[in-house]
Amino acid sequence: RDTSSLLPPSLLSLLFPSQSTPEIHEFTIMSGDEISERFIVGIESFLSLGSAFLSKATGNHIPTLSTPPICHLYGSDTPTTEFFLETSINEEDDVCVASDWLVLLFQFLVIHAFRSWSRWLLEPLVRKYLGQDERLIRRVETFSLVSVQLTLCVLSAWFSWRILSPQPWIWKSSEWIPQEEDLIVAPDLKFYFLFFTATLFSDLLSLKKTNKGDTWFYAVNHVVCIALVLGCAMTGYSRICCVLVLVIDWANVFRLASILCHYLSTQDDDGFQFVANRFFEVYGILFFVTRNALLSIVAWIFITKTDASVTLKAFFALLVLLETLQMVGIVQTLLNGYLGKGNANDMFISDMEDDKQGLEEHKRMVLKKRGKRKIH
Repeated sequence: RDTSSLLPPSLLSLLFPSQSTPEIHEFTIMSGDEISERFIVGIESFLSLGSAFLSKATGNHIPTLSTPPICHLYGSDTPTTEFFLETSINEEDDVCVASDWLVLLFQFLVIHAFRSWSRWLLEPLVRKYLGQDERLIRRVETFSLVSVQLTLCVLSAWFSWRILSPQPWIWKSSEWIPQEEDLIVAPDLKFYFLFFTATLFSDLLSLKKTNKGDTWFYAVNHVVCIALVLGCAMTGYSRICCVLVLVIDWANVFRLASILCHYLSTQDDDGFQFVANRFFEVYGILFFVTRNALLSIVAWIFITKTDASVTLKAFFALLVLLETLQMVGIVQTLLNGYLGKGNANDMFISDMEDDKQGLEEHKRMVLKKRGKRKIH
């Protein structure tokens, strides 16, 4: 029987070619038993990697439901594994091949379900108690979405510190260049690497609700980040991309905190808006340090010191360009604020949701109705 593949040659294979030329197999559909077996392996991998991740992140041992974890390699006292992100599956391949795509899918479903709880639970209540005031309803709904996004961002930043900062090579640029052993990674690091990618996928589906008219710009930014992270994992450059993952989330914590304070304010000069402006200033400083200065250094090392594909290097350069353009927008927003021409978050919040004058009119209308009820 001829060997077969589950998937045809994919775009990822063309973008990030491996060192050896893969064989081309005839395209056939795998049997139900084979698909079922690989699905079970994906679940077991998710559970075993997740337990290792939680044990490292919390500092407490979390027992795994998958014993032994069949997609781990045992070559030392510490269990290790590798990325199984192959883009084709052959009948004779090990069951672990391409199993990380299922792990990534399960992570995405969990993250997106957590992100969507406000839409399932909060929005019906908001519409029930706020009536037909679409302006206020949009404001409350967006506030809840940003709150969930901030929670995920804080968790991701904390996880990145717990998982990546203890790595001995993370603080030495000379050890960012991949070696042969870079294909072997710790289970907790692998799970977080995939978790970060799943978060980007979830963010990509929520951009329209949490950003203003230039959604396409942030969508391109997310697509480039996803391509970089997966490309690094598939081609053995996980170390240098771990540095990227470690620094990329911290600034967003203050951006989202600034947006929440902005939504709590009702005047352009009240206390909440003052705090929002200060958070935005911290965001601008951190953005420059992490996403401009440090990212440029990492990109320069990657482009000049590695043998990565031209496509992967181009994605790194494109990410630097996108972050530079965003920094220009941040500086412009800060200057407008200092000159009295605007407030923080003017580059992130749509005019329709940010109509504070309309919010004040709504409050006056409610008070007027209450006054009439007391008279009657």
